[in-house]
Amino acid sequence: MKLFTQIFVLLACGVICHSAILKCRCLSTSKTINRSLIHKVEEIPPRPYCAKMEILVTLKNNKQACLDPTSKVGQAVLVSLKKKSERPAEVRTTRATTTSTTVTAVPTWS
Repeated sequence: MKLFTQIFVLLACGVICHSAILKCRCLSTSKTINRSLIHKVEEIPPRPYCAKMEILVTLKNNKQACLDPTSKVGQAVLVSLKKKSERPAEVRTTRATTTSTTVTAVPTWS
């Protein structure tokens, strides 16, 4: 029975150590970020373990920053993100191209 308890405790510790982090991703937020440096924007809604909405921004140098959702820049980023998601995807069509070669032969009668 002692061995079973030890194995159970070891497995429980392993599960706890490898489980998802249950806290807010943004510990501090920035009111402004240069828009030309933004590569990707992710809106993270409130969750049971984090009551606030978060805006996670990935910059072109692959660093991540958090925007304050109540700031002017945060609101503008959210508006542009929602417009982008509401826009229908571009339909790309391909056109068949045909090339024809005309050969003119001149008869040579002798």
